[in-house]
Amino acid sequence: MRTVVCDTPGSIRMEERAIPIPVPGDGEVLIRVRRIGIGGTGMHVFLGHELSSHVASAPPGCRLVAGDQVYVMPYLSCGVAA
Repeated sequence: MRTVVCDTPGSIRMEERAIPIPVPGDGEVLIRVRRIGIGGTGMHVFLGHELSSHVASAPPGCRLVAGDQVYVMPYLSCGVAA
């Protein structure tokens, strides 16, 4: 997986990492992030939180299917820490 690492403010680099593909739990959808953007608020904390994604897999009966384009609202949470 290609990752972007911020070692110190103003120093951002891309790095390849071997990270296993997550396994979605019951009722969860797995998405594949295609692009990440750094907007105005992200520039202050060096955090990319605008995500362009598509569904990699979805459970039976879900209204989403593999290949659907989706976006992520990073400010919403299920309230459970991973």
